[in-house]
Amino acid sequence: IVKVRETTFEQISEAYMEWAWANKQSADRDKRSIQTLARWFGGRQITAITPLAIEKYKRQRNKEVCGSTCNRELACLKHMFNKAIFWDMADINPVKKVRMFKEPPGRIRYLSHDEITRLLDAATSHLKPIIKIALLTGMRKSEILRLTWKDLDFEQQIIHVRNSKNGEARQIAMSNEVEDILCELPQVHKQVFTRADSNPVMNIQTCFERAVRLAQIEDFSFHDLRHTFASYMMMNGAELLTVSRILGHKTINMTLRYAHLSSSYQREAMNKLHILNGHKMVTRPVLKVAQRRLSRYPATVAGVVELVDTRDLKSLAP
Repeated sequence: IVKVRETTFEQISEAYMEWAWANKQSADRDKRSIQTLARWFGGRQITAITPLAIEKYKRQRNKEVCGSTCNRELACLKHMFNKAIFWDMADINPVKKVRMFKEPPGRIRYLSHDEITRLLDAATSHLKPIIKIALLTGMRKSEILRLTWKDLDFEQQIIHVRNSKNGEARQIAMSNEVEDILCELPQVHKQVFTRADSNPVMNIQTCFERAVRLAQIEDFSFHDLRHTFASYMMMNGAELLTVSRILGHKTINMTLRYAHLSSSYQREAMNKLHILNGHKMVTRPVLKVAQRRLSRYPATVAGVVELVDTRDLKSLAP
């Protein structure tokens, strides 16, 4: 049994990575974070990793990378200590007393209809259906590449996402267009997406970047196809909770970044609200509203409002 006072950074990081490889989809990211953290905390006993020591690391690290990258590393360290406490390797979590850097709102980059056409035209034959499925389902790249034919229920028109980023399974309704795309693929392997040699597609980074370059699309990653799906869903009037469930977000706050895209639909809903039972007030503000609305039209039309008197507006009221 390792005494807590003698436990070292290497011991908790090793135990944590053994757990991460078996339980997390993002274990690679944790490994990179721990390699960076080890440059500062390596060789120390965990009792020497104090809130002050972490603050010094945070300030120094922020000179090298942005705040969000530093936050990911601190989040990894925090999770390591939580696990170490659970495994009786630590007593306290010093990271809890350290404030993270404030991060800007998440970037949303989505394709226009013209950019979608150009990207599909530039994609290779094995990449094209992958892009289409990403655009029509909002699935992550890893979720798409891991799809097997057993995950597809064509009778119920459901896609079963069994290995998601957050470790929770979810179901996605299969539209007719998605069903048509999947049915056209050859079933030559247990994996859905394969190359011309019938081997499963394992990595598409190079060919995707090439397609983006050929399509002359700037500042765009594969993950932005997920943003494109969510953006068009919201612009087409989908409910926020529906989009959140399809994307597999743990909290609705992660989906709220797309809410502003549905502002026109919010106005439409507000205009449909009738709760005053026909009672109307026609006063001087009504004249101002009429002037503002008519100002959107050519001056010859807008000028008509100057001839309208409040009494005339009152006469029009029911």
